[in-house]
This record gives sequence, structure tokens and C-alpha cells, in this order.
Amino acid sequence: MVNNESARELMGKEVLRESLERIKDIDAERAEDVYSFYADLDAALKSVADKTRSGGYQFWVVGNRTVKNELLKTDVIITELAPQYGLTPIFIVDRNIPNKVMPSQNSPTNVSGVTGSTITMEHIVVLRKN
Repeated sequence: MVNNESARELMGKEVLRESLERIKDIDAERAEDVYSFYADLDAALKSVADKTRSGGYQFWVVGNRTVKNELLKTDVIITELAPQYGLTPIFIVDRNIPNKVMPSQNSPTNVSGVTGSTITMEHIVVLRKN
């Protein structure tokens, strides 16, 4: 993982750190990919926060996906990242995805008969700038 101040801050977030550790125990390279995604998400959150007026709201629509049988709670991770950018999590709205193009189950391991669920819900994270 990247060894700098922003990496330490990102890895200090409990839900993300625990998920990354479990994925790393199975596949270190895949853990790096997941880390990279959340580093980019963190940078995007900071960028949008810098442009959000005081009292303004942000709405992030995310799906919590599974990697190496580890559910990545992106909605919760956003609420952990938000305060460092002056954002207060207000609430999360969960919504079923009624008309999916992708199947509800797939074979993430490519082992015949072993299936896993795909994203069936979206989560709308509401943040308010202090």
C-alpha cells in the first residue's frame, strides 16, 4: 500500500481497514486494487467537499459490492471519510434496484457451482458541509 500521510488517514478508517486486511489475507494484489479504488473515492470526496458551500448537501449513490467474499460497505466508508473534509453524515437511504441488467448471482471464483450475490441495493449517502 502507498506509504504517505493520506494513505495513513485512509487506512485509519476502521471499516475499510478491516475489509482490506481480510482481502489481503486471500489476495494481496486484489487488496491493492480495492485500496486504489477507495483512494480515488477519497480524493473525489475531498474535491467535491472543497467546492461545496457551507450548509450545502452532497448525495452519493453507491452499491456495496463483494470482493473475495468480503462485503465492501462503501456507504459506511464514505461516512467515515466525510468528517475530515468538513462533511457531516446526515443519513443513508437504502433502495432496492428493481430492474437490474446484471444477474442477481454470478460466479466470482469461476468455480462451477460456486456463486455469489451481485449488487441488489443502492445506498444514497447524504452529507452536509459544516
